Amino acid sequence: MKKTVSFSKNAINVFFHILTSCNLKCRHCYINTEQHGKNKLPISTINAWLGIFTKKSIKTNVIFLGGEPTMHPDLSLAIKKAGDLGCNSITVDTNGYLFNDILSKVKPKDVDYFSFSLDGATPKTNDWIRGKGSYDTCIAGIREAVSRGFATSLIYTVSRANLHELDMMVPLIKNLGINRFFIQVIGLRGKSAEKGPEKSQVLHSQWLGIIPEIAQKVAELGVTVTYPKVFLGPKEIFECAGLADTINAWMEEFNNNILSRILYNKYFKNIRAKRIAQSQYSSFSGGKLSAYDKTIKKGSKILGWDWRLLASMIYQESEFKPNVRSWVGAYGLMQMMPKTFEKYGLDTTASPQQQIIAGSKYLKHLEGQLPEEITDSTDRIKFTLASYNSGLGHVLDARRLAMKYGKDQDIWIDNVDYFILNLSDEYYYHDTVVYYGYLRGGETYNFVNEIFKRYDDYRNLISE
Repeated sequence: MKKTVSFSKNAINVFFHILTSCNLKCRHCYINTEQHGKNKLPISTINAWLGIFTKKSIKTNVIFLGGEPTMHPDLSLAIKKAGDLGCNSITVDTNGYLFNDILSKVKPKDVDYFSFSLDGATPKTNDWIRGKGSYDTCIAGIREAVSRGFATSLIYTVSRANLHELDMMVPLIKNLGINRFFIQVIGLRGKSAEKGPEKSQVLHSQWLGIIPEIAQKVAELGVTVTYPKVFLGPKEIFECAGLADTINAWMEEFNNNILSRILYNKYFKNIRAKRIAQSQYSSFSGGKLSAYDKTIKKGSKILGWDWRLLASMIYQESEFKPNVRSWVGAYGLMQMMPKTFEKYGLDTTASPQQQIIAGSKYLKHLEGQLPEEITDSTDRIKFTLASYNSGLGHVLDARRLAMKYGKDQDIWIDNVDYFILNLSDEYYYHDTVVYYGYLRGGETYNFVNEIFKRYDDYRNLISE
């Protein structure tokens, strides 16, 4: 029997959230991007943390989570790194969409379990909780994993919305060939916390009257079943408090580690702001970013943007160097192609001021080509920047992919940006809704993100 997460007294489980993005919008999702952020950990950071997790013991059970962890393009590398470090077990929790062709990138010997989340025995109940089409996709994902020889487990998060179908899971588990079954209590975090316990959590009598009986029926199939106690008796002791001692000991050691100082500097010190402050193109005492601020402010009025945002975009393109030329022929402060210059009656002899005004007009033109359904002003800017970098066609491709896969095609972060990023993946650029084919989407994804990160720095350091 393969190993996975264990809730025994001496077990070491690491629930590793490698990103917060997800293609679904589950009603009980515990991720809160305001608290948990929107970052996707780079593989170098993932590997560094895995090294720390396994430093003391190879008995660590690693569970890769998200968001939806299979949306991370380097999940297979993280799995193999965990294996190389000798982790006790490696589990991937998934909603069943199995992005990035993950089942082809790893083998059954690399992963102990793919653990699928299903919150109803029927599409009606599950899809009301997790999203339209998620039931059929999850079932198909389980069957595909089983057919490839992977061990599978199933997680059923019990709530008042699906308790009535728990007994129907018994024949379904048998039919699917599931190896382990986790009955999970809904936690009052994220979206479920907004509703309150009276609208989501089951009663004491319901839990004790139904859960043990269903667990017994599943166990009789030869399937390992795990479920939490949830409710304590009057004289029973809550035994997780000792975890604080373990955490404190770990933190004491970690704080003496070089990685802790790197992470502290990255997330708690504004290194970017310091770098900008010390750079040759900033003069904060005079409120200047470049020699072209006056013209940039004129260009920003054409767009209706904050001038510091346009300045960040220009720096991203050229570092305020008016004569720079890219390998594809893009030229000048705003890295426009010769044909685009021609539209505005210019060529590569244009002055820096002419370049900025022409580029601003072109950005305005692109913004006007975007669908009216994109109503949020910040989203429209991000779509415009992406179109400037990659071409409008690729952005429209990403919108169509977002709509097809259940995301919001009018929102950039955690929706369309994911599909821009993955237009370099054959699985997506060969999709029937993609008309413009392959894109080095990582460049466009980073282009937009870097501009807005720098814009935040500019706003903190330069008055409007």
